[in-house]
Amino acid sequence: MDLKYYLFDLDNCFIHYPNFIDFFDNVLLENLKNFSINIPPQKERKDLLYAEEKHKDILMQWGISDCELFWKLFNEIDFKNRKKLIEKNEIFLFDKVKSVLQRLRDENKKLALISNSPSYIVDYVIEKFSLNKYFDVVLRIDYNKNQDLAKPSPYGILSILDKLKYNSENSNAIMIGDSMVDIVAAKRANIYGCLIVRDSSKETLDFEEWEHNPDFIIYSLDDLLEL
Repeated sequence: MDLKYYLFDLDNCFIHYPNFIDFFDNVLLENLKNFSINIPPQKERKDLLYAEEKHKDILMQWGISDCELFWKLFNEIDFKNRKKLIEKNEIFLFDKVKSVLQRLRDENKKLALISNSPSYIVDYVIEKFSLNKYFDVVLRIDYNKNQDLAKPSPYGILSILDKLKYNSENSNAIMIGDSMVDIVAAKRANIYGCLIVRDSSKETLDFEEWEHNPDFIIYSLDDLLEL
């Protein structure tokens, strides 16, 4: 297959977490202390992580009406905790990330990064791990600016492809990520979706229940070179 455009998620695609789900649940629990509500059960908290466009409805059900404040505080705690774990080398770059990205660059592929995290977190992480030079475009999501581009909406992907002068009639594009929102966003944008399965995200293998299934499944980033 002749793939020309490669779009990547950041967390758990390039960056390893000790336990991805637990990390964000701990951020959520710490953030909920800022609001005078009863702590929701674990299943509801997990539902929020994968809530897609329905996150406002869940927060309202919990008694949180100021969604912008909620996510602002959430991101601040997320950033604080990430920095601590990075300094302890508990958050680190997966093997072969840079070699695969360099190989794609050497083959004149167009590379982009699309993350639902805010600018200051994404910029810190990609600078910390020296990933800046590999990407033609980086899209970050700031809640009060471009939330409509957040995955699983296809508009973030489409905006990147527009900047890269993508033409679907003579080239192919692929989105690589570890979660449902990455694959759904890709398929809604009418490009290939590739699920990367990491040890800490094996639960993503229930993808048969998703709105869209991945076109490809890989277990290491260098598997991408064989597609």
